[in-house]
Amino acid sequence: MENSTENKNMLSVDELKGAITLNCDYSRNLCDYSGYHYLCDVISEIADSNTSIYYSDIIKFISENVEKVNDAIEEMGWDGCGSDLYKAGQMAEYLDIERQIYDELDEAMLNFCYNYILYDLEIKEITPEQEDEIESLCYRVDNNATLDTFEDFLKELLTPENDETEED
Repeated sequence: MENSTENKNMLSVDELKGAITLNCDYSRNLCDYSGYHYLCDVISEIADSNTSIYYSDIIKFISENVEKVNDAIEEMGWDGCGSDLYKAGQMAEYLDIERQIYDELDEAMLNFCYNYILYDLEIKEITPEQEDEIESLCYRVDNNATLDTFEDFLKELLTPENDETEED
């Protein structure tokens, strides 16, 4: 019963995670990765693995996204797009997916952190101060960071072993 006043100030990680709005479904895929992976590499891998490979899908993307295809050709050059309309369509789709993730990277990393807390650390509640520290980390995210940096930060912030170092 001694924790009842403390629990009033605790925040549900599940509710915090549920409040995150991600417009890009691909951003949720960051949770499928962990460990020593550079964030920029993970984003590239997500974009690559979700780029259409079938001609019918590529043609559909091209027809619905002519401007994005033109932008990709302008940015990468015709040779950079494989000197082929299909490859240019794939490049445009790849760049589009990648940009969608980067546009909401801070929220995507917040989702990654809450997911890690819930399922890897198995922690259901955090303090408002811990939430502030997590948000601060996610809102100044560097795409050259590795995912284990976030995992280590969360372990250090949230695991009780860290409290044992303080002695009275």
